[in-house]
Amino acid sequence: DQVFLYIGMYAEHLEMLSIAFTGESEKGMLNVLNGFKKLHKLKIINCPFGNTTLLTDIGKYETVQSLWTSSWKVTVGGACKTLA
Repeated sequence: DQVFLYIGMYAEHLEMLSIAFTGESEKGMLNVLNGFKKLHKLKIINCPFGNTTLLTDIGKYETVQSLWTSSWKVTVGGACKTLA
């Protein structure tokens, strides 16, 4: 989670991020999403994040053009449908 905090703090101009097999809690991913202003592509694979992370402050996804997830604790009828 601490690494994600630093990524969010110092990588505000990052446009693409791929995260795999990492993270300890929802808080880590929220730290990342709170820091990015220009994120266009987000790829998340086998991380412990779920609906809470995806839907918290949903307005932050306005710049995201591509969101790809695999083995993530997200419900299709819940977070995915709301985000779409």
